[in-house]
Amino acid sequence: MDNKTIIKEIRKRQKKAKNLCNLWFFAAFGSFFCLVAAFISMGVEAPLFVILFGGLGIAGQIYRFKGENVHKKAEKELKNYIGEQVAKPIIAEKIDIIEYDPSSKLNEKAIRASGIMPGYDRITGSDYIKGSYKGHELVYCDLELEYEKEYRDSDGDRRTTWVTVFEGPFVRIPLGKDMKGYVKIKERKNPKKKKGFMDDLFESAAKSLGFESKESVVELESTAFNEQFEVKTTDEEMAFYILTPQFMENIIEADQYAQGYTNISFKDGIAYIAINNGRDSFEVTKNMYSEKRLEQSRQEMRQDLSRILKILDEVLEKEQLFS
Repeated sequence: MDNKTIIKEIRKRQKKAKNLCNLWFFAAFGSFFCLVAAFISMGVEAPLFVILFGGLGIAGQIYRFKGENVHKKAEKELKNYIGEQVAKPIIAEKIDIIEYDPSSKLNEKAIRASGIMPGYDRITGSDYIKGSYKGHELVYCDLELEYEKEYRDSDGDRRTTWVTVFEGPFVRIPLGKDMKGYVKIKERKNPKKKKGFMDDLFESAAKSLGFESKESVVELESTAFNEQFEVKTTDEEMAFYILTPQFMENIIEADQYAQGYTNISFKDGIAYIAINNGRDSFEVTKNMYSEKRLEQSRQEMRQDLSRILKILDEVLEKEQLFS
């Protein structure tokens, strides 16, 4: 499909989603005031206004719920179109795609099994990819994990808000070899990087998976690596087997390029990579109005994919793990 057609379709779908969002907002806003007006009318004994405003308020609430579902459907259709027409060809430049769903994610059981994800109350995901990279099977998706936090406002009333603890790519790679223990490589907090990426990254994860009682922290020969990463394992011999001087040096270099916090685990014969970079990798810029803007989005997708694959390349360098 040519660029002009793609741009035209994206703009049309973006406009539809935006209009539906506006209608949903005004329906919610208007119905609230109608219900308030109906309540006030009850106090001044104006039954006609109670019926009028009450009816409008109820109708607005009904439209609000229906409108929200229609808006979500329009957003999904937009996401799927961008995925198929823009993101998928970019991904296919580097990965042999077996299955691709722009609106789905890896199942939660596999995500939790990695041992490198934080505790959360809500999870969303997109760009599920199952494919082959350099002869190795992989599964990829973008994730956002949030937990519900309670606080008190200035009036002392209890409120809740959602806090993002992880946003970025997640990769699962079967290694083809049994492993008795596990090795977790966690990047330490760095004030030079964006705040929020690493908040509570491993809080509750170890306890929920039962790791904390048997694992130990490993100090390695590389001072630079020890300062940047913390390594926890149930098998120190395996940890030293994996974390060779060359591997540590390459991971530090790849992490600088990744523009986020890099976390890796080797567990149950599977390698997991999670990069907490605050990004949804395969999205276009919000206002798609020119071929230049479309090409800019493509280049950003290529850069995001390159950052992910650079980390993946270092993991795949451990050829002895795949025998």
